[in-house]
Amino acid sequence: MSDVTICCADIPEGDKEAIIGGVIAMGGQHSSALSKMVTHLVALTLDNDKCEVAVNRGYGVRLFCPIGMHSVDHSQTALLTCYIGLTIA
Repeated sequence: MSDVTICCADIPEGDKEAIIGGVIAMGGQHSSALSKMVTHLVALTLDNDKCEVAVNRGYGVRLFCPIGMHSVDHSQTALLTCYIGLTIA
């Protein structure tokens, strides 16, 4: 995951910390600001500023939406496999 940089949009603080920790533990990076360096944006909905910027500026990031986070074991593997991806062109 050394080529992955995530940015979280509207994720609850505890879940965000767990997601970021899992990505960093697997060699990825985190950015609190959305920029062209971000490869993956994690958001609950498209209705937030970071998603709008990603769409309007054509950043080409992959959007990941958590599904069933409350029922998932918060191990690194589970955190990274409980997402479905959608590329925002």
